[in-house]
Amino acid sequence: MKEKHITIKTADTKSELEECFRLREEVFIIEQSVPVEMERDEHDATALHFLALIDAKPVGTARVVLKDNGTVAKIGRVAVRRSTRGIGIGKRLIAAIEETPALEGVDHFILEAQTHALQFYARMGYQAYGEEFMDAGIPHFRMKKRNPSPNVFKGLWFAKDMTETNPQTRRLGYARVSTYGQTLDAQLEQLRADGCAKVYREKASGAQADRRELLRMPKDITPGDVLTVTRIDRLARSTFDLFAIVKRIVDAGGQFRSLAEPWADTATSTGRLMIAILGGIADVERDLIRTRTAEGRSRAKARGQHMGRTPSLTSQQQAEASQRRAEGATLKDLARSYNVSMATISRLRI
Repeated sequence: MKEKHITIKTADTKSELEECFRLREEVFIIEQSVPVEMERDEHDATALHFLALIDAKPVGTARVVLKDNGTVAKIGRVAVRRSTRGIGIGKRLIAAIEETPALEGVDHFILEAQTHALQFYARMGYQAYGEEFMDAGIPHFRMKKRNPSPNVFKGLWFAKDMTETNPQTRRLGYARVSTYGQTLDAQLEQLRADGCAKVYREKASGAQADRRELLRMPKDITPGDVLTVTRIDRLARSTFDLFAIVKRIVDAGGQFRSLAEPWADTATSTGRLMIAILGGIADVERDLIRTRTAEGRSRAKARGQHMGRTPSLTSQQQAEASQRRAEGATLKDLARSYNVSMATISRLRI
């Protein structure tokens, strides 16, 4: 049997977000009969959305909403297509969220689990608290899990001085290109010339939250190891992500350096200072993004701008479909007629 290739990534484009919403519609609205007005909410505009794919086909989704000034990440809307359940997609989604560099600064992950899924989340380290409650007619429990490295400034380890070394030091490298049409050869040549005995290689977009080698690399690092990249943009796409990844490296007792940016070397006092400054910038960057997003939503609402996705049906089609439904047409027939889902038709007012 051909092995399925599962990928977890952040939904960064409009089409990827549409896939997330379609999966949620299929699982929550159609399968679980959650009211439409409860499934979609104002948090969708600012949440971080994740998409699970099998051989490039969307099969699962989840979202994360930052709360309490970014110290708590609430995981929600975890949905996996019925035909692909039981092969670990939900577990992969949660693991990818927890290991996303942009969320390393949170103190806790929280979620509201449907009661039947308590054991699933418990096996991943989540603990239930409070009493059972009903949401959309479905029993739930609140659950939480402490982030093992909650604060971007706590626990940051650096060598005490330039002479502190480890006799078992390994020289490691990380090389990445975005697409399969590009080659790693130039990076590999530079890293090997620098003495890297092992190089983690990746052909993946920097937007992917679950780059396999990137997630494995910090777990392999032992105290004294030195990880080298040819340029820092090979490692991260933003200041926040860069600092979060470097923090994981130094938390494991390793050091980080970039060949193209000599200042990015945690073995030097200048490098340590620059990385600490990056941490402050990353913290500010996250606050600015959150503030700009909130301000943008407020301005859009003040202008009367519709928030959310573009309607699947024009106003004329909506009126026509409503009339046909009032005359007895079924949801299934109408959905097929307009090439939309039954949930879209069910939202129309008769």
